[in-house]
Amino acid sequence: MKSALKTLAIAGAALVGFTGAAMVAITTLIDPNDYKPQIEELAQQQGYPIALNGELSWQFFPRLGIAVNDAQLLGADAGQPALASVKEVRASVMVLPLLRKQVAVDHVLLDGLSANLSIDKNGNTSWQHLLKEDDQSPTASEPPSEPTITDNKGHSLFLEANSIQLKNAEIRYIDQRSDTDIRLRPLGAEINRLNLDGIEFPVRVEWSAEINHGALKQTLMNSGSLETAVTLTQDFSHLKLKQGHLNSEMGNSDVKEKSFITLEFGADITNLLTNPTIKAHAELTPTDVKAIANNFTAQPLQTHNPKSLTRVGFNLSVAGTPDNLSINPIAITLDDTSINGKAELANQNQLQLQLTGSTINVDDYLPDANAPPAEIPEEALPEPTTDGEAPLAVLNQYSADINIGFEQISAMGIALNTPQLTAKLADGVLKVQPLAAKINGKTAQLSGQLDAQGKLQAKLNVPTINARQLLTDLNIELPVTADNSTLQAVDLSLDASGNLDDIAINNLNFGLDQTRITGSARIRNGSDIDIKLAGTELNADRYLPPPAEATPAETEAGATQPTTPETPLDFSALQTLNAKASVTFSKLKAHNLELANLKLAANSSQGLAKLDNLSADFYQGQLKAKGQLDARSKTPSVSFTGDGQGVAIKPLLAALATGDTPQKFVLAGLANGKVTLNTQGNTVSHWMENAKANINANTQSLQLVPINIEKMVCQAVALVQGESLANIDWPALTQMQDLNVKISYANQTATIEELSAGVEQFNLGALGKVDLGKQSLDVQLPVQFSQPLTQREGCPATSSWLVGKALSLVRCKGSLLEPTQACGLDDRAIREAVKDYAEAKAKAKVEAKKDEAEQRLDEKKDRLKDKIDQELGEGASDLLKDLFKRD
Repeated sequence: MKSALKTLAIAGAALVGFTGAAMVAITTLIDPNDYKPQIEELAQQQGYPIALNGELSWQFFPRLGIAVNDAQLLGADAGQPALASVKEVRASVMVLPLLRKQVAVDHVLLDGLSANLSIDKNGNTSWQHLLKEDDQSPTASEPPSEPTITDNKGHSLFLEANSIQLKNAEIRYIDQRSDTDIRLRPLGAEINRLNLDGIEFPVRVEWSAEINHGALKQTLMNSGSLETAVTLTQDFSHLKLKQGHLNSEMGNSDVKEKSFITLEFGADITNLLTNPTIKAHAELTPTDVKAIANNFTAQPLQTHNPKSLTRVGFNLSVAGTPDNLSINPIAITLDDTSINGKAELANQNQLQLQLTGSTINVDDYLPDANAPPAEIPEEALPEPTTDGEAPLAVLNQYSADINIGFEQISAMGIALNTPQLTAKLADGVLKVQPLAAKINGKTAQLSGQLDAQGKLQAKLNVPTINARQLLTDLNIELPVTADNSTLQAVDLSLDASGNLDDIAINNLNFGLDQTRITGSARIRNGSDIDIKLAGTELNADRYLPPPAEATPAETEAGATQPTTPETPLDFSALQTLNAKASVTFSKLKAHNLELANLKLAANSSQGLAKLDNLSADFYQGQLKAKGQLDARSKTPSVSFTGDGQGVAIKPLLAALATGDTPQKFVLAGLANGKVTLNTQGNTVSHWMENAKANINANTQSLQLVPINIEKMVCQAVALVQGESLANIDWPALTQMQDLNVKISYANQTATIEELSAGVEQFNLGALGKVDLGKQSLDVQLPVQFSQPLTQREGCPATSSWLVGKALSLVRCKGSLLEPTQACGLDDRAIREAVKDYAEAKAKAKVEAKKDEAEQRLDEKKDRLKDKIDQELGEGASDLLKDLFKRD
């Protein structure tokens, strides 16, 4: 027995020795470089064209190794660059484990790997020549087979490696279809003590990347490293990642500042190849997401709160199988907001989610009002739904039970305390149970549902709240209003129905202090709006800021042009707005003007906004108006027509007066008038400068206070006649009858084309201009007497010389700010009238003397005639008269 064993041992040793001697002889006597052409040809036959440009070498004991220098994997055509190349490849395995059918890799090195992968515009790849024609991907009906982990005799494979290294690698990927160019350089990886014995081994990967894309305005730079400890069993049934650590640094070619990502992770997966069971966790250290996003956009991401999105992180734990996954806990950090919860996902389409959060201000995350609009790459826009496809077909694929609550959510200046959202998704219908939130201690509710076809129903109810107190409690600046007692009672309720492209709002009921507004609306495609509102009494002035008090300098400056460039008017929203509006109010007060039974109809389409009709009871009379704003061209234009009948002028002017300063003058009476106005321009100043208008007005009776034009006329007549004005009590007003006026306006100047009115026993006219730009006026007030004022006490206008003459004896010239001081006697006109009157008076005297002489002559003739008739007989004078007649 012993001899047999000894013989077997000697034989085995001899066999091993012979085998070793043979291997030594082979590696010593055979040069692998002699077989490079055959190796290249064999690879070509297998469909892998290679070029072995460098030396080949190998070794035998204690490890079997081979080294390849300067090798290339060629492209499809000879003229194309190599698909991949490597400067050096070294691989070695231990010899003795091979005898036990075990692979024990000692060292693998790939140094200087360079790969060029590309896809042209037609989708052809640079590596498609390497794919065999019979290579097919598994179909849906044929799931991929499990990977083989045994040899052809069923022996379990043994694999271990002391070191695997990838050094100085460079990979470039170009996709002409999406204008993408990604370059990884350098890329390195290292695995030490690789084994399948369930013993932990370290893995480390490092990279640096440059990414260019058509949607990016600059080159995106990224570098980082990944480290973890891996445990893997021989049958690949158990994978464990421990102490995973990811560091990533991001920037771009235009921004020097870089952003960083730090992620800790771990995972334990059993039954990896059959029905995996997962336990994993990941923790993202709070990261400046805004800085990361700014690397991808040409314009910086700007939020209302500059600190928003600068601290975003999470901590998640995942457990279960792909068909029954639990995420618990969920911990999210969003700047100063903490969100915690858990989630369950069954069959990859059934979700249960519970989240609770602290306080969050949604306004902080909205775009900054002064920021330019974000540029969204065209390829980032969602694909439109195909004909017949439900717009929210995804709702049919999932079911969900969602419960989300926050301590407080603030948005648009409104704070919702303890809002709670409960929603269920089943059978393609998402139902929102009453979303409740506390506002001023009162509960506001929103409920509704949305289905896969996009049909929705919703109800909103906000009870009466003190909005002013709410804003104060939230430390939000109150709007400046003329009346601080406003906004103390605000409520809202409405019903919404329709689909995402056509939403109808019914039963709209809005309370604003003492005002109640009801109505309905319809919104199509987000820009086609039809709204109908009916309101009770509203004093809009209570909600507007109080009028600013003008300084003395501003008052003197009047309409002086602003020193800073004026902001152009922006009507871009009108270009896409299609709207119709019908609004009524029982009473409306705005800018101190009062309207009753107001009815307004307006529409807007493709940049043209029209006021179809405005009618209202207006200061004892009726007001009607129409107009339009045309913003379809580069220079917007405005046209307007207004018609007022029986309007009481005195209260209207009182309403237009600003401040507490008493009116400089007052007009009283009922007037009728028509106004047409046209203007154009890109700023308000341009509108004022380019405005053209025509005004026609008339009234049966009008009082002008405190100017007494009659007194001025009588005073002027007294001066003309060289008399003095009687000292009587003249009333501080002018009473006019049957006033008719026609005014044109252009170049900021109003020109009185025609004016006629009756004042006592003379007619009053007016000619002149009012310059709004210079805040000045120059108007002559000619008068014409129809008869001497013989019955007007105290007025010396009794001369017949005045009758029928148009005398411009009164003139208003001066500042519009002091109109009563601007009106007075026209000295120049009076001097001319004095001259004319004196000449007329002198002429009258001459005529009177002439008439008197002629009268005396006629009297002498009559006496002589009587004497002749007495002495010579009746008729003798006539005969003598005929006798002395000359032919």
